[in-house]
Amino acid sequence: MNGLLEILPEYILYGFYAVVAGLVFLIALSFWKNIAPAAPGIPLGYYEVIGRYAGGSLMKRIQGTLVDSTQIFLSPENQQRFKKFIIDRMDVALKKGNPANAAEIRQLKMRLKAFPFQRACRIIVTRDRFFRKHILVQWRYVDKPLTEYAVYEDRGKFTFSAGLISRGVITGTIKTLPEPLVLPKLGKFHVHLFLPDVPRNEKPSEPPLWLAKIPLFMPSVAEVTELIESKDEQISELTRQLREMGKQVAASSTTRDAFWRILAVFSTEGKTSEMEKALGGGFDAVDAVLVGGPIALAAYIANYFGYEWFYGAAAGLAVGYYLYRRRRSGGL
Repeated sequence: MNGLLEILPEYILYGFYAVVAGLVFLIALSFWKNIAPAAPGIPLGYYEVIGRYAGGSLMKRIQGTLVDSTQIFLSPENQQRFKKFIIDRMDVALKKGNPANAAEIRQLKMRLKAFPFQRACRIIVTRDRFFRKHILVQWRYVDKPLTEYAVYEDRGKFTFSAGLISRGVITGTIKTLPEPLVLPKLGKFHVHLFLPDVPRNEKPSEPPLWLAKIPLFMPSVAEVTELIESKDEQISELTRQLREMGKQVAASSTTRDAFWRILAVFSTEGKTSEMEKALGGGFDAVDAVLVGGPIALAAYIANYFGYEWFYGAAAGLAVGYYLYRRRRSGGL
């Protein structure tokens, strides 16, 4: 026992060191997540992206390490899934739409299957100084990397994630989507469409014009969202009605036998012995008033206040039965 007490403080010290090491590891991991690249890809350097919007009267600044993640976001597997989604919607439009557009839709489908999206855009990701993640979708002028349109500074930039990297400024026009995009395992991103400023004599690499026709055969996002919300509301309302119906059925089943017993009292076909057996003894006019009066009164009150009448009838039956038993026992 004394030996255990002697080594116990040493084990407590080791446990304290382990807890401190764990906390340091978690802090380092959190710090690395904030300075690491926003997504896998090719680091391009540390840049300040200045985008003009609202007709050039306002500017948005995004400053951080740019990473070219085009091969990640536009991988063959992702493109295949996305193309299948679009083609399925085009097939629906082909069945419901104007037969005159059938040939055009089939031609668009064939072009879409063979078109690589890398020819239309580049996907650049970054994390700014406020640790917010951004996706820059560069369209037009995609034959060259985005950094080809940057103005470089003489000195570089040291980062913990990539070491010493180049530093510069890229200007252009920017349009920001109203809602952020949440990607599994990557987090929340603010998405921007970015068109860099290029020399006047450079010929732009335009996306093919036929790509602009494909959204004409796609359901609008607002329409789909509204349809989903409407279906959710209908399902919730049907669920509520089924729940209320279940309560009504349960209440009806509990009071059904009692109602039959009361009706048997006033039935001209029933025999007196059967009524007495059902109610547990002799039954006269006073007993009928004591039992039937509370039932009728309680059913009327329940219906007056907006409840189902059988709830009140069940409560009145309990009161009437209580009065009947009191009278038979000599209490009334």
